[in-house]
Amino acid sequence: AAGERFHSRLNATGKTYEYHLIPYGTYDVFARKYAWQMTEPLDIEAMREAAGHVLGSHDFRSFCTKAAKKKSTIRAIRLLEIYETKNEIVIEITGNGFLYNMVRILAGTLVQAGLHKRTPDSIPPLLESRDRKQAGPTLPAKGLFLKCVEYDL
Repeated sequence: AAGERFHSRLNATGKTYEYHLIPYGTYDVFARKYAWQMTEPLDIEAMREAAGHVLGSHDFRSFCTKAAKKKSTIRAIRLLEIYETKNEIVIEITGNGFLYNMVRILAGTLVQAGLHKRTPDSIPPLLESRDRKQAGPTLPAKGLFLKCVEYDL
């Protein structure tokens, strides 16, 4: 049981998000409000290679908007998987916490890698730059889902 001072957001020790994409050449009338429709094919392997550079503890200032001046922008990503279902491409990411718009910007950057608009090895210098302008676009909110919140109770 949670104590009196428990706070659902502040006491979270980890979160998992999913970002859903509808692949090029596929149209799902039921998913269109809950996923982002791709207008070009994606190279999933290039996306996975780029995602590998994000794993671990890094300063994610390049992947957030409204970064607080005093708060740390260092976060630890322990899982980042990209998988395909029959009608979707799903980017699943688990970490100890996320910055404002971080998952949507990460997804946008991985999509750029999948479209060959950036190389997977451009990710480490992007992280080091701490410059939001160097990262990909913030994808639409409609594809983002909070899958799980973890607590140590």
